[in-house]
This record gives sequence, structure tokens and C-alpha cells, in this order.
Amino acid sequence: MKKLLALGLLLFSEVPAQEKTSGREGFQILPQKREKDLIGLYGQYASGGRNIAITTDLVLHVMHLLFDYTLRAVEIDKLAVSLESLARDLLDESDRRAGASEGGLREAHRGNVAFLGVALRCLRPDAKLPAYAEDPVKKDLELIREHKRFELSAALPNKEDFSQYVPRGHYTRNEAFERYFRAMMWFGRRMFRVAEKDPDASGEPRDPWSPAHARAETRQFLLLVGLLHRVPQALDRWRRIDDVIQVFVGEPDDLSPLDAEALAKEIYGGIPEEKELLDEGRLDRFIAESEKRAQPRIDSSGMGREGFNVIGQRTVPDSVVTQRLVFSTHAEGQNLSYTGKGDLPFTGKMTRIGPKRCFPRGLDVMAAFGSDLAREILKSLRDDQFEGYDRLLEEMKREFGKKLEDAGERKSVYWDWLYAVKPLLADPPAGAPAFMKEKAWKRKMLAAALASWAELRHDTILYVKQSYTGEGKGLPPQPEFGYVEPYPDVYARAAATLARLRKLLEARGAAVPDFQAKYEEFEKVLGFLESVARKELRGERLSKEEHKAVLAVPWRLRSVASLSEEWTKRIASDADLSMALVADVHTDNNRPPEVLEEAVGYPAMLKLSVTVDGQVREFWGAVFTYYEFRWPKEDRLTDEKWQKMLEDGKAPAATEWLKP
Repeated sequence: MKKLLALGLLLFSEVPAQEKTSGREGFQILPQKREKDLIGLYGQYASGGRNIAITTDLVLHVMHLLFDYTLRAVEIDKLAVSLESLARDLLDESDRRAGASEGGLREAHRGNVAFLGVALRCLRPDAKLPAYAEDPVKKDLELIREHKRFELSAALPNKEDFSQYVPRGHYTRNEAFERYFRAMMWFGRRMFRVAEKDPDASGEPRDPWSPAHARAETRQFLLLVGLLHRVPQALDRWRRIDDVIQVFVGEPDDLSPLDAEALAKEIYGGIPEEKELLDEGRLDRFIAESEKRAQPRIDSSGMGREGFNVIGQRTVPDSVVTQRLVFSTHAEGQNLSYTGKGDLPFTGKMTRIGPKRCFPRGLDVMAAFGSDLAREILKSLRDDQFEGYDRLLEEMKREFGKKLEDAGERKSVYWDWLYAVKPLLADPPAGAPAFMKEKAWKRKMLAAALASWAELRHDTILYVKQSYTGEGKGLPPQPEFGYVEPYPDVYARAAATLARLRKLLEARGAAVPDFQAKYEEFEKVLGFLESVARKELRGERLSKEEHKAVLAVPWRLRSVASLSEEWTKRIASDADLSMALVADVHTDNNRPPEVLEEAVGYPAMLKLSVTVDGQVREFWGAVFTYYEFRWPKEDRLTDEKWQKMLEDGKAPAATEWLKP
């Protein structure tokens, strides 16, 4: 087993011993293994008659569950059905036209049959295909099943990172999700190239690349765009799929069928007729103009590809940050050679051309979003000792510090989620207890932000474009008091995030009626928590009824986070009994190839001593545990594997920065 480089939140405390908390304010975080979910811990507190503290962790975790369950339901009921119909209709028409064509056009149509055949067989293993497509489709499906490394695709002859095709996130819950994952990953990652800047950046063998490849792949894509317009309902189905994904995650990073259509109007006067695509002069003009317009910010191959995707993966700000803060051979100003002394830090790796910053950190993302503490920790860990790092980080801070605050710049509910978490990175609001202004508490809130981000990446792992580093060269006593962590902006923004999701899905006919009551109840709870938090910050006393209402919040949230028996059978599995989850967010192609895993573990107990009604009282809450570690690329972790690591005591150890 390779050496495991990792970080994880297991224990840190402002006050190290119980007796020292008596009579003064402070907090402790205590590990536990009995309960597998945040809400479950509150049941322990109630049975012991303890006062409870509602944490931002609890609220953000329930937001994740409602977001994730909604996405699962939409995928099973809407997207998977539309995707299969789209793939089948386009394949059948491509096959029909292949039979009526000759030469290059026949070859291009047959190439599209193979390309579509891989997606269709992922969704429907018994799907009928033309005999000429069987061999390339079978070869690629075998590579998808092995999901190990970069290999040359047979159906679309450029290299692909087949390690990406292991179902993970919530897509391990049943076979229907696994099939949908593989098909959508194929559509999202497979690019019809117009340019490739670094064909050998994934190692041997070198990716085949020449002007002839650009012409062949672009011709194929333009034929597909033509079929979207000519096959009945095809364009409508494509728009519905793309539009719903955009609601959850955002806009694609690469050129889309709509971009191809707009450019074709300039070069060809409209969607080109098939014979027009044999004119290499005009095709080369189309390719050259496409290369000018392609502005991918996330290099999801490490090879500097530019081109078209049928349903491309999406641009998200955190992936832009992680892509910008790692070494690249073809991106300007990203040399990021190690300038420090001694052993390489977590982010460093020895490449064939020297020590480079090959891995980002979640701390990079939080520093770019405005966390001074994250920046300080990066410095203490020597993860900033790379040429150009400071300049690149400031560039990201200038861009996303503004964009996350501007509602007009937030492209999707994904962006809204990051905006909801952002207050955790700042100093606590005026009026918060003094100990919440200390560094130990700020570390706790930074860990909460990172864990919530890990849940977001887990939920959207299929659609988010991942950054890459190219290879270099009795009856118990009843509790009386409740406390709410005083972050009212988090509760308000979480409510706005889910309200927007519900509204956008309703407008597109993709809402899940069975979840309507869950949204309404959660929004009511969030409104109440915001009100209580603002009262606490103003130093106002809560009434006895308000304390009782705070104590009831976990049970109200339990109903929000629970699924009916029918929905449990359709979209959940035993893996959902634990909140522990994992998502890989970055891939490094240097030897040995590795991924960056972001994970959430079992909940920890929060013990707070806070002044309420003129007296320091003890409260208990539940908080995230957060992990970040490097892991072999050929073994991208699933939730099930990660949960077993936790059960077996094989999870990575705690890291220094999470301790006081």
C-alpha cells in the first residue's frame, strides 16, 4: 500500500477538560462511533435530557440530503428516460444514413453509431446494434467495466481516462443509477476535438492527434448536430436534459451543440448539408473558429483539449480554482515549481521535470473564496511554496470573491450552495460569544465549510468537470434550553438556495411532487433558525416556547431527511444509513497516478458552554468530520469502500491544522 497522505477532523478543542468549561464559555469536539448520522446524535442528547445546540453542520447536511434526493429522483424519473430515447433515436438515424452514404460520410455516420452505441449499451445492455458497431462498442465497454487508466477508445479514437467510469457518489445505490452514471459520463467527457495542446500529457502511448483527426471528429459532431435538428423530438429531449442539469450544476465548460449551430450559421449559412462537410476548406475554417471560441477553464484530460461535447460536464468555481493552482505544461503562468526546502508538502510531487504542485487542496478553494485562516494554514503547511502560487491565488480571489456575492453571476443552485457556506469563512457576526472569535472556533467552522463542499462534490460528481494535472514530462430529565449557532446568513442563504431549486425545477416540469412538503418544512425551519440566531446576536432572551421550538428542530429535520418506503426502494440503499461519503475532485497523471479524495466521516459531538439567560449553560450538538487525502487513481473510492475503511479503523489520521 502506498503511503497515505491525508487530513481529517477527529478532535480539537478550545477547552481540553470537562471541569474547565464549568462557569465559563468554551467548546469541545469529541469523536464517537456509535451514531452514523448527525441527526442520530440529537436522539442521544434527548434521551439523556441534555440541552441541544443546533449547528450549521446539521442544517447544511440536511440541505445536502434534500438536494441529493431531489437530484436522484429527477435522474431516475426524467433524465435517464430521456437520455435513452435520445441515444436510440440518434443511433437509428445515423445507421440509416450510413447505409445511404459513401466514403467519408459513411465512415463518419458509422463512427457516430459506435459512439452512441456505447452510451446506449451502458443504459440498456441488451440493446441491438448494427454488426459493424459491435466490436468497437464491446472494446470500450470492457474498458469502462475495468475503469483503470487512460486507454485509446475504439468508438471515438482518442484517449480517455476510463478510471472515471467507476460508479461513485449516489450512483452506487442500484443498477439503474450505475447504468445512468456510465452513459452520462460517456456523453459528458467524450470530446470531439478541434485542438489538443499536449497529446503526451497522460503518458504512453501518445494520444493520436493531427489535422486529420480534427476534421474526422468535427465532421462527426456536425452530423450529430444535424440529426438533433432533423430527428423528431431529439432537440427537445437534448434541451430538457441540458436545462435540468444546468439548474443543479451550471453551464458546460466546453463547446456544445448550440455553439456548433451558431458557428455553422456563419460558416455554412445554417446547419450544413452532409455533402458540404466533405469540403475540407470550409471544415478547416469551422475548426479554426471553434478553437478561437473554445475557452475551457478546466482541463478534464490534462492534455489541453478543446472541442465539442454532446452533453458536456459543467464549469464550477471550485474546479476552476483547483485547476488554476496546479502545474500545467500548456497553461500560461502555471509552472508552480517547488521553491521550499526539505520534503515536499502534501500538494507537491516529483515529476520527470522536477518537483511541481500536482495536487490542490480544499484549503485552496476556501482561501480563494475569502478565508484568511485557510491561507494561513496553507502557509504553515508549506503548500504555498511554489513559484507563482501567490499570484494565481490572488487572481482567483479577485474573480470569485466578487462572483459569489453577485446573484447575477451565480449560474446554478451549485453556486448558491457555495454562497450559503461562505459566511462560515468570515469572522462570526457581531454579538457572537467571545470564544467564537478565537482561532480554534474558526478552524471548526472552516472544517464545516470543507465538509459541506465535500457533500456538494459527492452529489454532483457526475456533472462537475474535474481538474487534472498533466504528466510532466427511567424517564430521562427533559432539556430546558436550546441554542442555535449564530450564523443567520447561513440559514437565510440555505433557504434561498432550496427555494430557487424548487422554483427552477417547477418551471421546467421536473419537480418531484412527493418532496414538496419537505421543501416547505425545511424552509420554515430555516426561517425560524435565522430569527433565533439574530435574537441571540442582539442579546435578546428567548421565550420558553422558543427554547422548546429549538429543541424540536432535529425531529422536524428528521422528517425532511427521511424518504418514503417507495422512494427508498427506488433511489436509496444501505449506504445511505451512514452520512460518511467520499468524492474524488482532482486527478494527477504523474507517476504514480493519484486522485484527491474529499470525504465526510462519522459525526462528532460538539459540547458548548454558552451564556443563556444570564448563566453559562451546557449544550450539545453534532458536527461534521472532514477528510482529504491522496489515493491511487485506479481505485477511486465509493461510499461503500470509504464506510468500510471507517468501520475497520483504516481511515486516514487527523491532521495538525485541525488541532488548536
